[in-house]
Amino acid sequence: MREELLTYLWKTQNFDCSSLTTTDGRLLVVSKPGQENLGAGPDFFHAHIYIDDTLWVGNV
Repeated sequence: MREELLTYLWKTQNFDCSSLTTTDGRLLVVSKPGQENLGAGPDFFHAHIYIDDTLWVGNV
């Protein structure tokens, strides 16, 4: 899969987000996909992702 497609899907959240889980079965919710980075480094800054009841904020 091309990185451009993955970036588009992440930015638009144009996929079924209703039943995302981690590899060990915990609930995963993308609250904010973050701000797209057009330069080198991570593709998005300041994403907000919940794993179970814990909010994780960072770059993806």
